[in-house]
Amino acid sequence: MFSIQAFVDDCRGALQSDDPSGTVASVLRDALQDRGEVGAAVHAWRESGGGAYGAIYRAHDLTILHATVTPGFESPRHNHTMWAVIGVFEGQEDNTFYRRGEQGIEEIGRTAIHAGDAQVLPADVIHRIANRTPTPLHAIHVYGGDLLGTERAMWDDNTGAERRFDFAAPPIQAMSD
Repeated sequence: MFSIQAFVDDCRGALQSDDPSGTVASVLRDALQDRGEVGAAVHAWRESGGGAYGAIYRAHDLTILHATVTPGFESPRHNHTMWAVIGVFEGQEDNTFYRRGEQGIEEIGRTAIHAGDAQVLPADVIHRIANRTPTPLHAIHVYGGDLLGTERAMWDDNTGAERRFDFAAPPIQAMSD
């Protein structure tokens, strides 16, 4: 049976390994073997009040978030400045990856994380997430630091201008067809 506290404890323990993000990915993949239990535990956590910005756990060296993305929405392009492990327990998270180039920010790849999958993102990644399916996306995002307290960047879709990421402003915007 999946327990949020046991998951947090396992992720905290993974920080002591030689490959923390890889170990967290393994812990998350194991948890996702029973996506229904993960979903039920997260639902119960949310019903009990949850945490700001979906924060299940937050410390200087680890943040665990529950992410919900409604159909037809995508985030702005953004960075984390720390490794991340994304595990989907319901729906599909589409990721588009970018890098800084001579002409500004440029796309370098795409991937989809399906229910039951987990993927490691390196600390230097710039990406956007989207839900292009007709059902809600539910995922657990684990970060190797205090994501909510770290200064990071986002990029304007129209101008490509980089600006400070601001959690006070909703980071999800409507997708265009």
